[in-house]
Amino acid sequence: LAASPETPGFVRLEDGQFLALTTNFRRQLEDLQAFSQAGKGEQLRIHPLAALALDELAGSPGVKAGAAWKKQLARIRAVGEE
Repeated sequence: LAASPETPGFVRLEDGQFLALTTNFRRQLEDLQAFSQAGKGEQLRIHPLAALALDELAGSPGVKAGAAWKKQLARIRAVGEE
């Protein structure tokens, strides 16, 4: 999912239409892009230490955080409490 440089705040769809992004969602996508790398296919790889920075995004409606993600967050928080 890539924003169009000609039209910030919008994403161009395959059929030529544009999807308007809310300011909050656009910021979340920017955060995700900043902490991720391209993986296989359309997957994104996120460094385990970035989990805390993306914690708010993982709690957003429609976002599914897997068991490994939750376990990594718990580890980081436990270290922070020591």
